[in-house]
Amino acid sequence: MCSSDLAAVLAQAERFAVAGRGGDARRLYREAIEEQVAAGESASRTHWLIATTFFAEGRDLAAARALDEAAQSAAEFGDPEMELRATFEAAVLYAAQRMPEQVSSRVERVRRLLKSPAVGPEVRTGIERRMAQR
Repeated sequence: MCSSDLAAVLAQAERFAVAGRGGDARRLYREAIEEQVAAGESASRTHWLIATTFFAEGRDLAAARALDEAAQSAAEFGDPEMELRATFEAAVLYAAQRMPEQVSSRVERVRRLLKSPAVGPEVRTGIERRMAQR
């Protein structure tokens, strides 16, 4: 799949998501992920998009797991800001599901990532502010 085909698949998936067709959107997002992985590209943003479809359906645990996948992909490609955001949001969702072990491990990773010089001040400040509220 060339980049324009991938862009078309992602655009169609977004239209499905906006229309409330989460299952159809996820199917296309997963196709896009397969292509991104095969091309040696990060799929973290596409995993994030899958998480948003689950979240929109009130499926917080599935959303948290998709965010874990986004964080893993981001880590593999050296994107600490995306890893930080995805890991933090997963921790929030696991907390809502009363899963303290998952929360603890993710908060530990968040704290390490907050020390990374590669994380911009606005991302760092936003996460720190939200952590202070919890």
